[in-house]
Amino acid sequence: MSRRRGRWLFRIGLVTVMLALMLFAMAHQWTGDLYHELIGVVLFAGVPIHNAIHLSWYARLPRNARNRRHRLTILVNVLLLISMTVLLGSSLVVSREVFAFLGLSGGATGRQIHILAATATLILVAIHLGLYWQTVMGVARSMVGRLASSRAALVALRILVVVAVAYGVKASFDLDVGTKLVGYYSFGYWDFENDTVGFFAGYASIVAMYAALAHYLRRWGARRRAQRSHR
Repeated sequence: MSRRRGRWLFRIGLVTVMLALMLFAMAHQWTGDLYHELIGVVLFAGVPIHNAIHLSWYARLPRNARNRRHRLTILVNVLLLISMTVLLGSSLVVSREVFAFLGLSGGATGRQIHILAATATLILVAIHLGLYWQTVMGVARSMVGRLASSRAALVALRILVVVAVAYGVKASFDLDVGTKLVGYYSFGYWDFENDTVGFFAGYASIVAMYAALAHYLRRWGARRRAQRSHR
């Protein structure tokens, strides 16, 4: 295995693990306080690692800020930084196990802010992933070979995207994503004894929905710019 391929495998593996941890972190009612907070600690430990292996993006930031094509990515990343900062701060305030020694108490308001920040962070991570989906698929094609770029694989992927988006819309209502985003939601109830898979499938489909939306909107914008340049 080449060093370059190994680096990309590590990057994709890290993102996959962090995304899986985020989905598990959303299941606070299922994991309980201690495991929920430990998952959060591991998740935040991965953030500086993710940023460290993408230092080249920060090096290109002054140049990219002058380019309209990159401004959406910069905006999403800034919003993601803000939401994760709020998420970290609210995590300390509402902690009942790992950081209980701090003696902080956020009450119901702290929990609502925490849920809002967690939901916004998950959606922004999905959008962030969607904006880089072309790069991810390019790496996948280089690793898997012709199979990943075959017509059958592309058709299957598009069908999967349509199904995920449709289920993501339904799951958004089932999981009260809208109310969580406006801070009107406290820890709600989900029947994990009878439908654990449905919970995780719902949040995974929501991630896929926002990632697909970001990816195809970016492609549409690129085509629009290309059409204007040829006029």
